[in-house]
Amino acid sequence: MSDRMRTTRQRRRLGEWLPNSEEAIARFRLDLAKHAGERQGRVPMTPVVHDLSLLLNGDPRVADGPDQRN
Repeated sequence: MSDRMRTTRQRRRLGEWLPNSEEAIARFRLDLAKHAGERQGRVPMTPVVHDLSLLLNGDPRVADGPDQRN
């Protein structure tokens, strides 16, 4: 299948290290989020993850995402 024929459901992944299937990637993200949620409160965050959390949750400009008005 050529790159032009690929839909958003089946994309070419650079490096070929992720599956082409959007469903497989979505399933992986959901499983990862579930695993992280189960650990929340039981396992302390690593310092770098804690710093990222403070950045994302502490600065509304970062938490809201990029400004799309440009």
